Amino acid sequence: MVIGIVRIAGVVVLCLISWADPERGVVVHLSQDVASDCISRESQAPRLTQVDPENAAKAVIARCNNELRAADNALLTKYTGYDDEVQPHLRELNTARRDRARKLIALARIEAGRQGKSMK
Repeated sequence: MVIGIVRIAGVVVLCLISWADPERGVVVHLSQDVASDCISRESQAPRLTQVDPENAAKAVIARCNNELRAADNALLTKYTGYDDEVQPHLRELNTARRDRARKLIALARIEAGRQGKSMK
């Protein structure tokens, strides 16, 4: 509960900073880092061993939706007026995020197998 509140507060702060700061490059990188950290953290969840990798990756992306949207908004804000040019990049970025989640889930499953436990 507390972690969820902290995550939401972090997203709100990132959104406010990206809106107010004329030098948005730092904010874009920061928000991308927060989104990447969320994917890394959520990919380690024990509940993901019970479902196939594709659905597990979708669950990770859904759990990190706030952080991912904040990162996308920071990027769109940086390139205001160039939405048509940024949209293909965002699609590639979302595909890369899903692939990364899939890989991290697979690594977590392998590690759990090595340790002889089922991550339950």
